[in-house]
Amino acid sequence: YLRFRDRCVSTGIDVEIVPGILPVSTFKQLQRFATLTKVRVPGWMNAMFAGLEDAPETRKMVGANIAMDMVKSLSR
Repeated sequence: YLRFRDRCVSTGIDVEIVPGILPVSTFKQLQRFATLTKVRVPGWMNAMFAGLEDAPETRKMVGANIAMDMVKSLSR
């Protein structure tokens, strides 16, 4: 997103670009989506979801926390 935004600015596009943030609820689903879209999932994210296969509420909280951090980073 940040590279895309920077390229838009460098070509003179000056409209607001709003990223879509989809909280991760299951890491397996994220991995499948990443494979389909040919992107890499960061190792730190794998570590955050490790061992949470049978803890859906904890997975939701971890996913929400990651999404909130992304929003903070992208809104600067």
